[in-house]
Amino acid sequence: MPFGTSNMFRIEYITFLVTDLDTTYHTILGRSALTKFMAILHYSYLVLKMPAPGGVLSLQANLTVA
Repeated sequence: MPFGTSNMFRIEYITFLVTDLDTTYHTILGRSALTKFMAILHYSYLVLKMPAPGGVLSLQANLTVA
């Protein structure tokens, strides 16, 4: 299931902090954001999963880059 299709679009308003860090991650989500998106992190596999209209949306990270 592609992430960038129109049926995967959703808007949630969250409060976040912007910091100047040299890191491979584009964003670090806190518990409140994960709860709002009903997302689950699998740290061992570098996968973030959340419910989507067509099933479960899985975002996989690159282990070499991370």
